[in-house]
Amino acid sequence: MPPGPEVPMGRNKRKRAADWIALAIESIRLLIVIILAGIHWL
Repeated sequence: MPPGPEVPMGRNKRKRAADWIALAIESIRLLIVIILAGIHWL
């Protein structure tokens, strides 16, 4: 018996987690850039 809905659901969940991680990394990078720019201007 092949697992039907479990495989796509798991893949979807993993993809969503990866999207959230990418979004978090992007926002953190933006925050670091803003902080560095602020330090540079001071």
